Amino acid sequence: MMNARALSNKAKSLSKELAVTPHFIINHYFFDAVLKRIANSNYKDIFILKGGYLLSLRLEILTRTTTDLDFSFCNEELDIYNV
Repeated sequence: MMNARALSNKAKSLSKELAVTPHFIINHYFFDAVLKRIANSNYKDIFILKGGYLLSLRLEILTRTTTDLDFSFCNEELDIYNV
């Protein structure tokens, strides 16, 4: 895992190359980290990534109007007391 200063420097460098903001790079870095954790967890078959982030990855679109992750939750009953 990268420390904050290294992440900030890398984001600034990449943002210039890709013509996006450093904020966009940092969001993408953290979204990727969340998705990797889900993919390697016992919950990987429960969460389905959907929405704009998935489409932007599939269509290789760097910028989008929203910056969030959308999931569907399936094949399980949601029990907030047993997470």
